[in-house]
Formats: sequence, structure tokens, C-alpha cells
Amino acid sequence: MLIASSLRQQIYTATETFFEDRFIKATKKEPKILESIHKHLGKLRDDWKTIFHGTNIKFEMYSMFIHLSPQVKPASTICKGGVELGDILFIHSQKQQSNISQALLLQAKLQSTPINKCQLDLYTNWPKFSFSTSAINNVVNPKDFNIPIPIPHNGGRYLFINTTSSAGRYKTATPQLGLKYSHANVDFVDELINLLNFTSGKSVRYPIIDDWSRVIDELYNWAKNEYYGKSIGGFRHPRIEELMYYMSNKDDIGLFDRAYPYTRSFENGIKGDYSNDDQGFLLIHIITDNPAIDTIG
Repeated sequence: MLIASSLRQQIYTATETFFEDRFIKATKKEPKILESIHKHLGKLRDDWKTIFHGTNIKFEMYSMFIHLSPQVKPASTICKGGVELGDILFIHSQKQQSNISQALLLQAKLQSTPINKCQLDLYTNWPKFSFSTSAINNVVNPKDFNIPIPIPHNGGRYLFINTTSSAGRYKTATPQLGLKYSHANVDFVDELINLLNFTSGKSVRYPIIDDWSRVIDELYNWAKNEYYGKSIGGFRHPRIEELMYYMSNKDDIGLFDRAYPYTRSFENGIKGDYSNDDQGFLLIHIITDNPAIDTIG
């Protein structure tokens, strides 16, 4: 899908406004900002739907927020113990390419927050690692993950949040030795829109043949089980009916169709330990269907 420049500007303005509002209305704590994004994602979803109205694109977006962080144990001399794998995971799945999704995993940092050396080594060198979060480690096989071509890549990046100025509030950076806030030079909103074009992030392929795809798949399953597994059994929300309509091809594989039973209203719940405001993991799944043309707008 290629978004025309006129439409891109509308999407950019709506998205920039949404994320700025989430910063203003949340306390200046990273998990609270993520929680606010989750609670109000329906606003961004509806804005995008309004912008896409009149095109032949079908679009849906939902989120899951958990007051937990997925932890891993890297096989690295820099890491003395476990470290969180990420704070935000964006996944874009396109109906016409249902065996391929695009994933962007972000470490979110307020501009004044020190960079954890173990985290940075993980995103820079991608040493072999296993999950120390038991809910993931207990179900994966094999236990160890080896990311192909273990160098910094577009699928794993740092998101820096400017707490002193709205100008360039959210910027991303490529992991590198000595990483700091001044290295963040990519506009986060542009990067998110590029995810719709499959020009940012890193591919996740089904059937799974590499450990990057397996990591994203396991994170999705873990978030889904944490978020929905503790809900009242069998709950379905009518807001998902439009999504159900165009997700009806049972021959498709991958995250797109495996999301089928789990999407529901964005505001219906936040799972995990509510007493732990220092942890949080946000997963946002964007689903598009553009059957006729590649250029939108």
C-alpha cells in the first residue's frame, strides 16, 4: 500500500495531535503515557477511518496494554540478569499479504532517562537470548532465540519522548554504542505511517522460519493471553463486527486471522498488576485491506 502525499499529510496531522494529547493528559511517566495511548486509541482509529473514508481501503486498529514487561535473559557479558525486551510493539498486517506482517518493536525512553547498557547491547548486537517471563518461556520451543543477522535493524529501535517541548515530541533512533537522546533524528509519526507502507519495521513471515518472526509471534500470543485470558470468558463486543466482515477468509494464515477472536473495544480493560505503575507493555495491531489498488489518496 502506497499512501499519496495529500492523504499522508492528513494522517500525519491527526496522529501527531493524538500522541501530543496523550503526553499532555498523562503524568510524565512512560507507562502512564502508554496506558493513555491504549485507553484512547479509539480516537486515533476513528480519525484514520474518517481520512480513509471514500478510498477503497478497509482499516482496523486495536491495542492491548498490560502492566507487565516481557523480560529476556541475553547471553551477553554486559548483561548480569534479565532485561525488558521492549515497551511498544506495532504490527501492521495487510489482508492481501496475510502471510506477511510488519513489526516495529520500540524501547520507549523519556529524554532524561539513562540508557540501560544491557538493553542497548540487546538491540545493538542481538545476542542469543531466552525469555525469563515464565508465561512465555514455559510455552516456547526451542527456548533460545537467535535473531538472523544480529546487527541493529529497523524492527528494533528506541523511541525518545521529549518532556520539555512539543517540537519533535516523539523521535526514534537506531541503536548504537553510546546512544543518547541527541541521536534521535527520525520523526516517530513518519515512521508509524511508513509502517503502513511496509517501509519501516521488519517483516514477520508465516509460516515462521526465523527467530525474529518467532519473537514477534510469541510477544503477540503473550499479550493476547495476558489481556484477554483474564477477561470474562466468551465476551465479544459489537464494535468488532466490521473487522469480522473482512477477515472472513479462513484460508489466510498469520497474525491477521489469528486476531479474529480477540479484537474488541479498546477501552474494555487493562490487565496485569495495577499496583506496578513502573511497568507496562503496549501492543498496537493495525490491519488494512486494499484489494484493488496500491496507491491510496
